[in-house]
Amino acid sequence: MPLPQPTKPLTQPRVLIGEGWDEVNFFAALVAGLNLTDIQVEEYGGKSNLSKYLKEFQVRPGHQSVIALGITGDADGGVVQAFQSVSTLLTNNNLPAPAAAGQIAAGPAAGRGVPPAR
Repeated sequence: MPLPQPTKPLTQPRVLIGEGWDEVNFFAALVAGLNLTDIQVEEYGGKSNLSKYLKEFQVRPGHQSVIALGITGDADGGVVQAFQSVSTLLTNNNLPAPAAAGQIAAGPAAGRGVPPAR
């Protein structure tokens, strides 16, 4: 049986998550280049792991101090379907979901972004 992994604390009031390491590297460089010091960039490991990430997000040390959660990902099945999928996952995990794409939810804010395809 593998040893349990230590839980990484949330240390910034804003968290931006991407599907994989390409997104993490891009957003981490962008955040650093803009000298934004209050954003923590993380990876959620692909669409199939987003629900698990959101569930664990709520029990991680520091989650109470997060005021914004940005979720990025590609829209392989279309923008509307991708937005609805993420909104459902947010709602199912008792997190606020935006009413429409491009909007931000009230409460600990959550937004969904879809970067353009390559």
